[in-house]
Amino acid sequence: MVEHQVVIGVFNDAAPAREAVEALRNAGFAGTQIGLVTGHGGAPAVTGLLEGLGVGAEDAGRYAGGVPPDGALVALRTDERADEARDVLQGGGAAAVETASGVGAVTDLA
Repeated sequence: MVEHQVVIGVFNDAAPAREAVEALRNAGFAGTQIGLVTGHGGAPAVTGLLEGLGVGAEDAGRYAGGVPPDGALVALRTDERADEARDVLQGGGAAAVETASGVGAVTDLA
């Protein structure tokens, strides 16, 4: 049984990513569950955010180079509302949305 899931959205532009974070908050997700890193934050910021949310180091590392320079990555840790979070990120313009669950297992959902 999976204890938590981390929904990850990669955006080509940082502005829609910030709007998606606000939409997640408006949907009732706590700010402490949500993280945002811009492409200017670099690989250490991306891996640090994801590892902090419970994604395994190997899987977190594969996102490190995947955030466009003007883009952003939004990640959200949730127990039961992964589908809703994914819908919010996709509706907000994420170029790709995936879910990491368990200890580092990543499944493509987009």
